[in-house]
Amino acid sequence: TGIKLDQTTASVAEGKTITLTATVEPDNASNKTVVWKSSDDSILTVENGVVTGKSGGAATVTATTEDGEFEAACQVTVLIPVAGITLEGPDKVELDKSVSLTAVVQPENASNKAVIWKSSNENVAKVNDQGEVTGVAVGKARITATTVDGSLTAELEMEVVQAPKNQAT
Repeated sequence: TGIKLDQTTASVAEGKTITLTATVEPDNASNKTVVWKSSDDSILTVENGVVTGKSGGAATVTATTEDGEFEAACQVTVLIPVAGITLEGPDKVELDKSVSLTAVVQPENASNKAVIWKSSNENVAKVNDQGEVTGVAVGKARITATTVDGSLTAELEMEVVQAPKNQAT
């Protein structure tokens, strides 16, 4: 009387595989053969329940009983993994001032470009969630941006300098 998949939604990284399992009921069904199909072979392919991510996007995997009477589907998202990260911006900030750094995540179409910002010494330089660095005390601190997907890290040595004094002429 039908067919079930072990997942109705799933994700797989580009170039990787996941396995979906189809269960045909009842247990004593005479024909338990399942036909697998991808709604878009350019995004993902499926063979005997093994789903291979081809390119970023989403497609539906359908498992149909051989007689065509029953089917079950799973929406699969193919994720593009992060391949690299670099930091752009100045390497100096004046005391009590702020500068912005930008984390450039590659490739451009990576699925999750979010980064976590950290300072090696918050008593010298603080950094917020947007990459804005504030000079707290004269000295040096290493600012790092780590990708949420892939745990790749880029770092920049930030120097906090005294603001130049206004000189009377």
